Amino acid sequence: MVDRLRVGLVGPSWFAETVHLAGLDSHPRAQFTAVCGRNRENAEAVAARHGNPAVFTDYRSMLSSGLLDAVVVAVPDHLHLDVTLAAVESGLHVLCEKPLARTAHDGRRMLDAATAAGVVHMTMMTWRWMPVPAFAKRLVEDGYLGRVRSAHFSMQSGYDAELLAGWRFDPEQGTGILGDLGSHMIDLARSYVGEIDRVCARLIDDVPRQRSDGTAMASLPGTATLLVDYAAGATGTIDVSGTRMPGEGIEVDVRLHGDEASLRLQFDLGGGRIKGCRRGDDSWSELTVPADLTGGESGGNPSILDLPGMRPFTNLAVADRLFVDAVLDGIPAEPTLVDGWRVCEVIDAAVASDRELRWVNVRN
Repeated sequence: MVDRLRVGLVGPSWFAETVHLAGLDSHPRAQFTAVCGRNRENAEAVAARHGNPAVFTDYRSMLSSGLLDAVVVAVPDHLHLDVTLAAVESGLHVLCEKPLARTAHDGRRMLDAATAAGVVHMTMMTWRWMPVPAFAKRLVEDGYLGRVRSAHFSMQSGYDAELLAGWRFDPEQGTGILGDLGSHMIDLARSYVGEIDRVCARLIDDVPRQRSDGTAMASLPGTATLLVDYAAGATGTIDVSGTRMPGEGIEVDVRLHGDEASLRLQFDLGGGRIKGCRRGDDSWSELTVPADLTGGESGGNPSILDLPGMRPFTNLAVADRLFVDAVLDGIPAEPTLVDGWRVCEVIDAAVASDRELRWVNVRN
């Protein structure tokens, strides 16, 4: 068994460098050996800041170079399928950004290929590892709520002009607000409550986009509201939008109600709070996130961008660090491509629901 994992990155964006490479750099058994980007100058600049790995502009050449054991796929959504399939065909372990694919069909192709190849596979769902939502997950698993009866997830962000005009809202490249923010909330919903059975969705295409000549062009929805029925009997909502004022950042509000208690989570990249109210209580109580979920007592590595909510990514076995451990130690790697595919199924159902003005089953 190798004692260090040689990892490559396809798509050296600001986010990939800030989050993925920070996680890999913090792991003593990860070795960043190659980076691939269409802009060689940018790829070389990223490489220079992270140990000078080999630089490629063709991902297939990088994947077949013999320099890698694993790869992080952080390209725009429409490229996830091809890059991931090429990686698993080369026998490489894969950590792919969310949303896994632009359709559930493509997501299933990626999952089947990775399963057949016998490689470790993960989908990057950043928000599930932050301290507040991670603590809520533990409480749910410990039975704090009893049987969950209703669950409500809201994620609001303010997109600036650059993001509004970027690939995320381009019908030929991205998945709109459902893929960008909805993936995270659907992932949390499945994690806390279980599989989503059916949805009734309203999607709003209110993101102005222009071509370089100033003419208007089509864009994907910037706001999505879903009514949700869960297979286990719970009901709820998922609401995501990019319509906050630019500069306000992202804020998440989650409310979970069960037979025995309720939880309310409010958090962002800087941290957050969680409150609980149990049967028989007269009021809500502030709950303290355990130190083992904050990253404050282990590792000693600086937090990404000095944000407390991001400390786990450089100090705990989460995200890229979990990916490395999963490959080297054979431990479970969650969320897997199964989870990414399931999220895509919900997104597909929401799109169909809005188009057809009806409830749509997630799996027919």
